[in-house]
Amino acid sequence: MGDAQRSCSKALTMLEMIISLAIIAVIFAVVLPQFRNIENSWATKRATADAIQNGRILVSYLNQNLAKAAQITAVSDPCDTTGYIEFEGNDAITYRYEIGADNIVEFGPVGTLSDLAGPDQTFTASAYIRTNAGDGDTDVQEVVGSELLFDGGAGEKPALCQIDATHYLCAYAGSGWDGWAVVMIVNPTDWIVTKGPSFEYDVDNGESPALSQIDATHYLCAYVGFNGPTAVVLTVNTADWSITKETPFDFDLDGGTDPALYQIDAAHYLCVYEGKSSDGWAAVLTVDTGTWTITKETSLEFDVRKGMSPALSRIDQDDYLCAYRGNRDDGYAVILTVDPGDFSITKGAPLEFDTTKGHAPTLSMIDASHFLCAYQGARDDGWATVLAVNTTTKTITKETELEFDMTKAVDPVLSKEDDEYYLCAYEGSGADGTAIVLKVDSTDWTISAGQSVEFDNNCHGPDLVKVGEKHHLCAYESNALDGWAVILNVGELRP
Repeated sequence: MGDAQRSCSKALTMLEMIISLAIIAVIFAVVLPQFRNIENSWATKRATADAIQNGRILVSYLNQNLAKAAQITAVSDPCDTTGYIEFEGNDAITYRYEIGADNIVEFGPVGTLSDLAGPDQTFTASAYIRTNAGDGDTDVQEVVGSELLFDGGAGEKPALCQIDATHYLCAYAGSGWDGWAVVMIVNPTDWIVTKGPSFEYDVDNGESPALSQIDATHYLCAYVGFNGPTAVVLTVNTADWSITKETPFDFDLDGGTDPALYQIDAAHYLCVYEGKSSDGWAAVLTVDTGTWTITKETSLEFDVRKGMSPALSRIDQDDYLCAYRGNRDDGYAVILTVDPGDFSITKGAPLEFDTTKGHAPTLSMIDASHFLCAYQGARDDGWATVLAVNTTTKTITKETELEFDMTKAVDPVLSKEDDEYYLCAYEGSGADGTAIVLKVDSTDWTISAGQSVEFDNNCHGPDLVKVGEKHHLCAYESNALDGWAVILNVGELRP
């Protein structure tokens, strides 16, 4: 019976196969061009967005220089598509903008022009910040410096670390969440920012990087790799500012995110991070300065319930302040103590410094026993408070808090100007890049704030580092997912 059934089974005839193939060919003929159209549409929109952004920056650059011009000395004919404009600067030098070969915009003193912007050109321009008062140009405060597009594909959660007086290492996640690093070069005369060659230090994943300097040419980078929390030593060549890497080390195979780093000594680094269950973990990473390999000492689970987006600052030789988003998303802080003998870690009594919400805290040291903490509050508004630490009892208390932005302050970061003034940058209302100066009164530890300013209409996950007396380098991701850097000077906006 089985053989009879098999003998009666019908196979496809040649005609049926030809008809089937013809139908498939027709379907592919209809569908494949649609994929091509989608690809072309995306490329066109991206190119248009890049052109608009470059045009915006170029106009900003023109406005700044022409606004300071003593006089316009010559211009091209309005019908000339490769035009020019010459003007006398306030330094008595005659400058010229000119559209040169291949549509490259050139600029400089007459007779010594250099490429400024155009196809495949890295462009820098003066940046401005505006107060939120909305009164028009009278509220514009100039930021002496430049905008730098350091990655046109992506620049997610950049981390900054100083190399020397004019060079700064930046690590960030690229377009495929891979890990990238680049050296940013700041000219302290005109505050123009340029960059060295970019380096892909992890081709799989490089999210949420944190940096700490080892020596003049080596830097420890902790980040979220393919297998979870990972650390690698990045080596900077000070001759050409290129970057290479040593062997990476997966220091928690169970998973985790959002690492923060602080140097203990030349070979040891405290790392706090959010574990796989959103709990809080701390570990000492040991760097062999001969081979640049990394190992891990005994870990401590400093909060078994929740320890998200931790921030870290050093108190003294053995004690470190850690602020984080804890249970019920409240704001918590704890003192972590590292034993210099075996590099084990213990903790003090935690403080719940905000019983409602304490997202994305950031820390800056005021003195040996006081730390400024800024964070994202219950309605994503911006809050700041001073945390006072007692290293004898390993306890923390809180001083008077201040709501410095009642609308929105996502992912705030701090950069210390001096013991009294602190620059805070964050994603403000409408996803605008916003900056504000916070003042700490050391007599009663109250905080006051200057007027907030907008330095970019799109900003996510900024980081700050001080580069001059009143100047700070800010790196961030824009709404187009590309990476930008800008010099902020808000000394005149102190409260």
